[in-house]
Amino acid sequence: MTAAFVFTVLTAMVFLAAAWVKFAEKSHTMDTRDRLGISPGRYRMIGAAEVAGAIGALIGLALPALGIAALAGLVLVSVGACLAQIKLRNPFSDARLAIVALVLSATALALQIATS
Repeated sequence: MTAAFVFTVLTAMVFLAAAWVKFAEKSHTMDTRDRLGISPGRYRMIGAAEVAGAIGALIGLALPALGIAALAGLVLVSVGACLAQIKLRNPFSDARLAIVALVLSATALALQIATS
């Protein structure tokens, strides 16, 4: 089991969980969505992008080009999540999940590139 495999699986799990929270419409998440002024439909699209990226990253373990593309997309989603936390002026404790997602996805991407 390589580091690329471990980080890719962890990244996929984090983004699948993030998408689930959006689709389940958990109150804290909906409050954040509303504070950002994002429509429910667009928020579900972000969740769908997270699912697609997670699945693409996992398939990318067998097809490296797909994994690299999917992980690059997840890095961009993570950057957006971090920027949203900054826009809301949330404390670090509220932003740490977005930061973890960014670190995981960027690490998985770097490892996929290095091993492909």
